[in-house]
This record gives sequence, structure tokens and C-alpha cells, in this order.
Amino acid sequence: MRIVTKAFLRYLPRRRGLSILQLLGIACGVAAAAGMALSARAALSSFYPGRGIPEGKGHSLSRTPCRPMEETLLADLMRDPAVSFSLR
Repeated sequence: MRIVTKAFLRYLPRRRGLSILQLLGIACGVAAAAGMALSARAALSSFYPGRGIPEGKGHSLSRTPCRPMEETLLADLMRDPAVSFSLR
């Protein structure tokens, strides 16, 4: 390992321009990988549809398939100011 380190350190002053280009290439590669990881994380978190449900912010109304739902109940719920709904 010592021989490799000495050879590398001798190479740097001889090829200063190439050494700088190599370091810039490595830095650009690390920056690109970090940027892709951050943008993927942001995209996935924005597409997660039920992120408010575990916090208690969203609920869904469902019925059993045995009986039909009374229309008056649904109309009363839609008129209630404490209930917000969205059509999907």
C-alpha cells in the first residue's frame, strides 16, 4: 500500500492538469448522485397519497355491500361544515 501511495503522490505534481480534471470529475459525480437521490425522495414523498391518514387528517366513508346507503345520511354529511370531502 505504501508503494501505491508514493506512486500516486509522485503522479500529482507531474500531471497537475489531469489531476485537477479527475478531482472535478469525482466531485461532479458525487453531486449528481446526491441530487438524484434528493429529487427521487422528494418525488416519492409528494406522490404518497395517504400521508395524512396516519396522522388522523383523513378518513374515508365506506358501506357494507349488504345494504344500500341511505341518501339522506350522505346529504346530511355533505351539508355539515365540519366535514370536507373530495371527489376522486
